[in-house]
This record gives sequence, C-alpha cells and structure tokens, in this order.
Amino acid sequence: MRPTLPCLPVIFFLLACAPKELPTSIPAPPGGGDESWLVQTTLQGPSGRTSYVQLVSSLELGTVDNSRGVELVGNGRIFLRDVDHLFLGSIEAPMVTHYVPQDDGSFNAAEQVSFQRAGFGYLPWGNLFASAEEAVLADGVSLTAVRWNPSARTVGDTIDLSALKKSGVELSIDPGVVRGRQLYFRLQYTNADLLDATTGVHVLVLNADDGSTRVVSDERCTGGYSRLVLAEDDTLYVVGDGYGGLSRVVSNSPTPTCVLRMNPGEDTFDPDWKRSLPDALGGRDGTGLVYAGNGIAYVPAVYPERLPSNPRADVFATLEKDAAKWWRVDLTTGVGTELELPFHSLATSVGFVHDGRVLLVVPEQSQKGTTRLFEVDASSTAATLRGTFTGMVTHLERLR
Repeated sequence: MRPTLPCLPVIFFLLACAPKELPTSIPAPPGGGDESWLVQTTLQGPSGRTSYVQLVSSLELGTVDNSRGVELVGNGRIFLRDVDHLFLGSIEAPMVTHYVPQDDGSFNAAEQVSFQRAGFGYLPWGNLFASAEEAVLADGVSLTAVRWNPSARTVGDTIDLSALKKSGVELSIDPGVVRGRQLYFRLQYTNADLLDATTGVHVLVLNADDGSTRVVSDERCTGGYSRLVLAEDDTLYVVGDGYGGLSRVVSNSPTPTCVLRMNPGEDTFDPDWKRSLPDALGGRDGTGLVYAGNGIAYVPAVYPERLPSNPRADVFATLEKDAAKWWRVDLTTGVGTELELPFHSLATSVGFVHDGRVLLVVPEQSQKGTTRLFEVDASSTAATLRGTFTGMVTHLERLR
C-alpha cells in the first residue's frame, strides 16, 4: 500500500474498516479570552502519521505542542461549516463524528455519520457545504459523490462520477468553493510515482438542486494540484500548480503554472485573462494561492536549485526540502514581490484568511518538524511571526 505524500492530496485506497472511536471531547482553549481557533497539525512518526486537533485562545502563544490535542490516526479530516456543524474524522475510516459546542468553549462528541454504504473505503477530503442541511462528499477512487444532511446527520443518495475517469492517472477530488447553488470541486489528475501531472486545469461543477455535474477545463495551465479561491466580487480564481510545482522541474513542459478566472455569474473560464506565475515569480513556477482581497494573492515560488538533482528518486525527501518561498502577487498587474520569509518545505503551501488577517504557514521538514505561522500585511511585504506549532499545520479556523 503506497502512502499519501505529505499534505498533497494524492489518494490511496484503504479497505473498508470498522469505524474507529474518536475522542469524546475537544478541551476548551486555555486562558479564556475573546478568541478561539481550531488548529489541526499532522506528524509523521516511525509507525505512521498522526493528526492532532486542538483549540487555542490565541495564535500568539509561542510554541504550541500537541499535548492538549485530540488524536486522530492518519490524516485527519475537519468538515466545518460553523460552530454548530463541526465534524472530525480520519482517512482511516469512512465516517465523521459531530462535535457539539459547550458553554465552557469545549466540544463534546455526539452522533457519527457513516459513508460506508456509499462505497467509500476511506474518508475522502472532497466535502462542500451547500447549506446547513445540504453537503456533498465526493471521492475520486470510487468515482462517487454522496449527498448528506449535516444538521440531521443523515446520508442520502449517491451521484455517479464515473465520467471523470482518465486512463493512466490517479484522480483526487478536493473541496473548492460554493457560489450560490453551484459547488466547485478541484479535480487533481496526477501520477505520484513520476511527479507528473496532466496538462490543463479541471473543475467539477455540481448543482446542489438536482445533482447534475459538468467539468470545466482549460489547457492554458499545467494541471496537478489546483487551488480554487472566491474573491469578494464573486470572481472565482483557479490555479494550476503542476503537482506542487514539481512536474515542470522533471518534465520541462512548456505549459506554465498560472492563474485563471471565472467571472461573476459565469461557469466558464475567461478566455482573455491569464496570469503566468513564472512571469510574476521571477521565472519560477508557483504552487498554491492564498487570496487576501482587493486583487492581492500570496503564492509560494519553487526554487529548483534547492531541489535534489533527481527529484523522482525519493519523493518524500524532495517534498521535505526547503525549496519554496512566499511571494506577494498583484493579480491585477501580474507583478510579484518576494517576501522576507524563510524558505519552507514543498509539502504544503497553504495559508488562511480570517477577518482580514492573512496567515501564511512556513513548514520545516514537512510533517517531521515544526510550522511557523506568519501574519502578513496585505498592503506591503511586512510579516510578523505568530505561533510555532509542532508538526505541519493542515487546518486553521477561527471559531470566535
């Protein structure tokens, strides 16, 4: 059984297993205060991968270990719509547990929702909430999506996704964004063993009313691990990052990593708009995109000179190399500026925007080290270190 690559959403198949009991509660954050943040970190140990979920009262806590975190075997899954619709699970079993907020700020485990009868052998990542009563969980291995009700904790009908299959490549379906009644999922067609990705960006558009689906594709960008972000004016930005920026390193493909857009009210790519990431990043490819608002985004640039001479020889070692660095990119002008932040591993290139605060992760040694969390000023290139977390930060949500 081939393991997943660190944080990159390559899916491997697990046989259906008996549901594992999740922790009975998530302790309240220490210290009280007006803030509450939900943080998930993932650690790679000698016997496998473990995720930890915990609540903290501030991001400015110095070093945060996992001693107060609830433990999830393997890659943890957090499905969160709001504080009343928080679900935790693990890739190990096709189920989630609903956690209910308590007066003291903690969360207690309640009902479990099993997706096993939908044919899932593990818990996919591709979940989107259409409303408090409607969600869709999609899987690229079984090529099935299932409707479920987060409020009633019930599972409904399935949707056939067999038309998405492509020969010779793996498909993972990851969450994207919701615009009105349309759910947009990221389709990732890759070959993990070769660090290769198909040309073209592909987005699954699912109508929440009737379950109908269609795929929107564009060949102007290299494929791989795309990102979907929704701007304040309802513009949908889509990034093709070429398997974390690595496929172009190993293949010398002329198709660049780039950013495309779907304009408000449209479900097709704007044919007259494209931002080449090498043009914005000093000739380097980019991986991922964090949208800060007002046309400003943050993109990690890949520095090939910091990679092994043969990246395919040891994929895990390649992903742990500190070979990426954050840049600020103005999507209106296409101009990028390197930030004065440390180089970080390629394993994850994520950030979070909450209440106007832009938070970028700088992981060291992927899931074997620590993650520094920096807050950046979207009007400049200034960055301030907030917390340092044990393991790799894979999820961050502000609850209050």
